[in-house]
Amino acid sequence: MHRILLNVISCFFILSATSQNSLYKHSSTLAVNVSAYDFKNPQPFKTGNLVPGLSLNYLKGLGRHLDFQVGVTGAFPDSTFKTEAENKNESFLFQIDFSLRTRFLGNARRLNPYFLVGSGASLHYKSFGNYLLAGPGIELAYKNIYFLLDAQYREPLAGNLKNHYYYNIGIAGVLSNPKKKQKRTPIEVSTPLDPVLADTDRDSIIDSLDKCPLQPGLLRFNGCPDSDQDGIIDSEDKCLTAFGFLQFQGCPFADMDKDGIEDDKDKCPDVPGVMKWFGCPVPDNDGDGVHDDEDLCREDPGIKQLKGCPQIDEKITEKINEAAKNIIFESGSYKLLQKSFEPLDNVVQVLKKNSTITLTIEGHTDNVGGQKANLLLSKRRAQAVLDYIASKNIDKQRLNAIGYGMEKRVADNNTSAGKAKNRRVALLVRQ
Repeated sequence: MHRILLNVISCFFILSATSQNSLYKHSSTLAVNVSAYDFKNPQPFKTGNLVPGLSLNYLKGLGRHLDFQVGVTGAFPDSTFKTEAENKNESFLFQIDFSLRTRFLGNARRLNPYFLVGSGASLHYKSFGNYLLAGPGIELAYKNIYFLLDAQYREPLAGNLKNHYYYNIGIAGVLSNPKKKQKRTPIEVSTPLDPVLADTDRDSIIDSLDKCPLQPGLLRFNGCPDSDQDGIIDSEDKCLTAFGFLQFQGCPFADMDKDGIEDDKDKCPDVPGVMKWFGCPVPDNDGDGVHDDEDLCREDPGIKQLKGCPQIDEKITEKINEAAKNIIFESGSYKLLQKSFEPLDNVVQVLKKNSTITLTIEGHTDNVGGQKANLLLSKRRAQAVLDYIASKNIDKQRLNAIGYGMEKRVADNNTSAGKAKNRRVALLVRQ
């Protein structure tokens, strides 16, 4: 077995020596591993007699495929010696080993199998021995973390140590990440065959290609200048010292009112305006100081707080609230009674005289009957009021009907008087 291991190690060194490339090296890492020893089974991967241990490994990359590794391991096996009489129950075992590791796929692979060979020393209950080791493994890399799994056969060289199997699983972190060495490319220095070409105006454009060889210029203009840097060559620019525009032959456009709109497109060239209104100020049709762009009531003077709409007169609100108190329906129905028509006609007159206000019609009920039935009844009553007002030539866009059922009571439903107050239609004036 010694001879087999020595032959394996010899082949390992030959292959490693012929496959190295110093341009790529493995990062230096420190690994923490959970280990397992098997001193009793003659064949590998027999898990019945495994002894757990803990190990630390330091690894340093030597080349593209070759790494150096040193590890220390501790465990408490009950049998490590060839002579059973010398075995002590669960004495501490300490091992240190040095090995070389060949990676088969180089350093730039996420999953990389490898093979380990090396030698180590063992101390167990004051008994010293050394051994050769060899075995396969696999490494999984994720960013700067490595996951390791390997198995080794360890053959003693001297001492009373048994030959045994050793298994390892662990995680390693990067201590240093060597940069790739760059190959130096020799710089070729060539002697120009042509003589130095003249550049009289020193604008980096040789005279033979420069249309203005006596004036520093731009490559886009074949060496000719653009003095005001407005993108128009001086030979075509009528205003050499002022930034201008192509449509004005290099001169700034005329803007008498300084509103940023050129005069030939400005319908109000002497008054500052906006582009939307062709250079004229934003109109204010009702003269209330609120521009028509922001005025919700362009035909009626209003105030800025209400976006140009007039403030609602309190008398209007009182008149509509009074009318709402006299809107009456048939019992359990949404049909309006005849006595409701006069107060509703008064509401119509208010709406016709004040075209900017809108009306929200709310229907409410008491708690007599089911909740769904009351909600439906309140909606139908509010809609009946809306339909009546709209029939008097009032735009429906100004009206909105909502039914709340018995949700928003204003009095106690336990009394007849309270129920009567809750059966109501409310008219809310909006601007």
